[in-house]
Amino acid sequence: MEKLYLDSQFYRLFNKLINIVSLNPGIEINEVVIELLSEYFDEDVINESIDYFISKEYFYKFENIKLRANKIPKICLIEDKIPEYPKLVISLPPFNEFGFKKNLELSNVSFFSIKDEINRLFENSEKSIYICSPFLQLDGIRCFLPLLCNKAKKGVEIKIISRQIAENDFQSRYGEIKEINNFFKKNNSTVQIKNYHYHSKNYVKSSTHAKFIVCDDKMAYVGSGELRKNSFEKNFELGVIVKGEKAKQLGIIFNKLFSISKKVDFV
Repeated sequence: MEKLYLDSQFYRLFNKLINIVSLNPGIEINEVVIELLSEYFDEDVINESIDYFISKEYFYKFENIKLRANKIPKICLIEDKIPEYPKLVISLPPFNEFGFKKNLELSNVSFFSIKDEINRLFENSEKSIYICSPFLQLDGIRCFLPLLCNKAKKGVEIKIISRQIAENDFQSRYGEIKEINNFFKKNNSTVQIKNYHYHSKNYVKSSTHAKFIVCDDKMAYVGSGELRKNSFEKNFELGVIVKGEKAKQLGIIFNKLFSISKKVDFV
C-alpha cells in the first residue's frame, strides 16, 4: 500500500476525502466539495486535493462529474515518519535522476535532507551553535548567514572551526572565510572563527577533516556533508542527527578542538 506523509494541515482533509468517496461510489464532485466545506476546509484546497487524487489514480473520474475510489493510500502524519534518533540525513542530488530516492523509500529507509536538518538545528538553537567544517565555503553557508546573524544578535554563541584559513597556509582559503566573517560584522553580529591546521612549508602535519555541528549541546549533526555547495547540490552525502548525551559529548569534543585551534585575524 502506498503511503502519503502529510502535515496536520492536509492530514484531516485527505482522510475525510478518502472516506467520503469510498463510502459513496459515483458521488458527484460538487457534492464532495459541499460536504467538505461544511467541515470548514478551504474550497480551493479541496479542489486541488481532488485533482491530486485523480492525477495519482487514487480516484477515477467518470462522466466528467463523478468520482469513484480506485486505490486507497495510507495517510500518515508527517511526524509518523520521524524515526528514533539517530536520524539518517542524506544529500541525493545526482541520484534523484535515477530513482535512488524512490528505491530507498520502497525499502522503508527513512531519511531527511542534510541541508533542511542543518537549517532546523540552527533555527532551534537558543544558546550555542558550533560548526566544524574543514572546507567551509561562502556559497555553502550563504543561505544560512541571515539566520546565523539573527541568532548571534539574540545572544547565541557561534563558533566555527575550519582549516587552511590563515594567510600563510598552503592553499590558503583566507579570502573566502574573511567574507563570511565580514558578513557577520556588517550585520553587527559576533562569530568566532578558528583554524585547525598545522603545516611545515608545503607539508601538512595535522588538520581537521571532521564535519559536525552541535547546537545547545542538545542536538548535533555528524556526517560526510558540510557547509559546502557541493555537499548540498552535487555529492552523495550521508550523516546522522543525534541528541542527548552524544550531542553533549560532541560539544565537549568541539570545544577541546577549538581551544587548541588558532585564532585568525581578519584585517
